[in-house]
Amino acid sequence: MSAQASVYDCSTSYPIIYVCSMLEKRSVSSSGTVTWTPVEGSRSCYPEKNLDFGGQTANRTVYTSGDFRQRAQAAIKLNATTWTPAQPSGCTTLANDIPCVFTSTVSVGVSM
Repeated sequence: MSAQASVYDCSTSYPIIYVCSMLEKRSVSSSGTVTWTPVEGSRSCYPEKNLDFGGQTANRTVYTSGDFRQRAQAAIKLNATTWTPAQPSGCTTLANDIPCVFTSTVSVGVSM
């Protein structure tokens, strides 16, 4: 299984558009609480340079049945020193999900 993420801005080129894509699997506890957990090994990130479009495909993972969704993440370098969203000092590489900060969106869940 895999999923494609993309980020697009129609009028501005940025030094770096950092795009990540991952799969998340749904689980429900005995009390009925729904949790979406990243599928191990699915998160994949790539920095696009000097482009106004960035895309990234999640790492392929072995199929298992269940409910899944995709999470797309992006961080954009606006100039030589400024990122949006702003990154904390503990973010040493954007390949890390934490403590780095991303603009994020998720798809609807799909049963497989």
